[in-house]
Amino acid sequence: TFATALSNVDTTDDLFTAEASNLLKKVAKRTSRIGPAIKPHKISNGKEFYVAFHGTNTFRDLQTSLKEVDRDARAREGKGMDSNPLFQDGDELYRGVVHVEIPEIDTYVEDVWTTLKTAGATNARVNPVFFCGQQALAFVVGQMPQPVFDKADDYGFLSNAGIEMAYGVAKMFRKWPKLGSNLKQLGVVSGFFAATGT
Repeated sequence: TFATALSNVDTTDDLFTAEASNLLKKVAKRTSRIGPAIKPHKISNGKEFYVAFHGTNTFRDLQTSLKEVDRDARAREGKGMDSNPLFQDGDELYRGVVHVEIPEIDTYVEDVWTTLKTAGATNARVNPVFFCGQQALAFVVGQMPQPVFDKADDYGFLSNAGIEMAYGVAKMFRKWPKLGSNLKQLGVVSGFFAATGT
């Protein structure tokens, strides 16, 4: 069960590393056996990327794991220093996965998903990592942007202008017969890793 699996997460073998990133990528690619494949985002030059969203602690562990990769495989000369994570803060890029730090994930563990604070082995803190493909989120437009005007202020001498639209951003869910009758996440693999520290 999920709770039993979480209780096996320990701070020695279950930190988020480059190997963990490779494992989540493999799981995402193999999802087509039970539902739609989790496809990577394709950018204009044809390259494909997944995106993994981390809290601060799992992102820190990934950076530690990638220290030698960043040191040995990235340029340091000239403008190479401008994008090398050893010299600049920001996202990590590793084998077709963009890893993004979202500090609010840690806040959710503290304030909402409070059972994760002591869910691991010997009460270790556990944090989720959301490994997303192109179907993970939807931006839905209910009304296209349109200008609106109002002359209600200053006895009609001042005109106010604004933009009106209706939209929403949400995580995608769908029913898959092979996975039972409940709604299942679409386009995302959720991994849980030890996240030492606060």
